[in-house]
Amino acid sequence: MRDAQLEKDVASDIRALPILKKPRPSTGFGRLIKTAHAAVARDIGYCLTLGDRDGWRGFTTVIRARLAPGERAELARAALMACDDTDLAMIFEAARDDGAGPPVASFDDVAEEARLWAEWASPGEVAAYAVACLFRMTPHDRDAFVAFAQRRAAA
Repeated sequence: MRDAQLEKDVASDIRALPILKKPRPSTGFGRLIKTAHAAVARDIGYCLTLGDRDGWRGFTTVIRARLAPGERAELARAALMACDDTDLAMIFEAARDDGAGPPVASFDDVAEEARLWAEWASPGEVAAYAVACLFRMTPHDRDAFVAFAQRRAAA
């Protein structure tokens, strides 16, 4: 008899645990928020808690998948507006360290696109693409390019 009462008490205690209670329907703003927005807000919390660069890089994948371009732009604008000049300089330097990524196809002025890409590219990216391009050139074009570079260096 005593064991039966103990089992009832334990079962009652387990059912009373907060983790097992069904959440009550939200009556506030929480029921209006979009699922994608709630996920982004949660992931921001994870990134802030972890505090490492890899987490933030992964977060870019999340916001590309879950937010519209305009929403991403407003999120970035709000974050940048919260920064002072020193913070902004640090942010842009960090972004520059990540590099420009691969060059995009040009539909207009190839030389101008290349110049703009090189401004944003990290030194490692510039060197890697320059060497790859040099090896891709015909011997005649490579000789002409080397002569051009030597004249520029001498000037």
